[in-house]
Amino acid sequence: MSHEHLLRYYYIHTPSKEHNQSDAKVHDRVTNIDSIDHFTSELYGDLGQYYRDKAQEALFDHQDRIEAKRLLTKSKKCFEILACDIEKKLKHYKDSSMS
Repeated sequence: MSHEHLLRYYYIHTPSKEHNQSDAKVHDRVTNIDSIDHFTSELYGDLGQYYRDKAQEALFDHQDRIEAKRLLTKSKKCFEILACDIEKKLKHYKDSSMS
């Protein structure tokens, strides 16, 4: 794998009866996720950062302003989706605490 530093793995918790011996040795680079909501948040955050890093590489290493702009647009969209998701969760928690 040539881009090991860019790879990210996700591990979704399952009920204890479904765990096996291999689950005990989760690699340090694995993000433990306890819900689908947490998974989407991690994924959009990581993807937004990945596109931002690639844009910086395109601009500074390859002098490709068009590619950098395209990648920054993707990064911005990922963070907008993440922000919208966070707002929905905050509203949900606020509404549920008032009940």
